[in-house]
Amino acid sequence: MEERTAEILVDWERLSDCLPTVTLPGFVRGEVSGETETTIAPPRSTATVIYGKAGRDAEAEAKERSREIAVTINDEGEDEELIAEMLKVSGESERRVKVKGKYDGKEGTWRDESGFTRFDRVFLVAKRFVVEIHSQGVDDMALVNKLMDSMDLEKLAKLK
Repeated sequence: MEERTAEILVDWERLSDCLPTVTLPGFVRGEVSGETETTIAPPRSTATVIYGKAGRDAEAEAKERSREIAVTINDEGEDEELIAEMLKVSGESERRVKVKGKYDGKEGTWRDESGFTRFDRVFLVAKRFVVEIHSQGVDDMALVNKLMDSMDLEKLAKLK
């Protein structure tokens, strides 16, 4: 396998331009975070935004698990083995999906030990960008879909 270098990764700030910016009722969009890491093997670039419940204070957060939706874009370069592992369906709660009719992926919904609804959708764009949407404590899948639908995946696919 060819060794990946920082030159072939898309910088996390460029990835962040493809994250959703839409407003969700009852949620606050957090600051975008990310990194382009070239000192690890394999190198990777990642950008994330988290939508958390509005009107929550620190004391309430400490007493109750948060309700949030996180969207992450990972540039995995051409690491086919890692991409295959991330898209592998495991367990009865996951299934294969085609996102927006063209992007292969998987999704799963389940209740965790605390009774919170958890949802994951992971899909591949342009054979290198793995998009992950994770939610917990959110029963309204329309909110998750609104975030995903607001993403410019065509723009992401064209990044080099």
